[in-house]
Amino acid sequence: MPGFLVTKRIRMEGFVVMDFYHRRREAEAALANWVEQGKIKPAIDVVEGFEKMPTALAGMFAGQNRGKLMVRV
Repeated sequence: MPGFLVTKRIRMEGFVVMDFYHRRREAEAALANWVEQGKIKPAIDVVEGFEKMPTALAGMFAGQNRGKLMVRV
């Protein structure tokens, strides 16, 4: 992969969210608007049943969910 970056003259740069913390309200407003307009759809994982809550929580910490994790009771 590093060779590919060099031969294609691709630039790779890191991104630290906290560098833009002062603009979070602007981002939240834009994202909420896009969700309302249907331009983006948030990832939500729903687990059915209160008894599955411990397993769902363990799965969340293991990275088994894609988005927001909800347990429907």
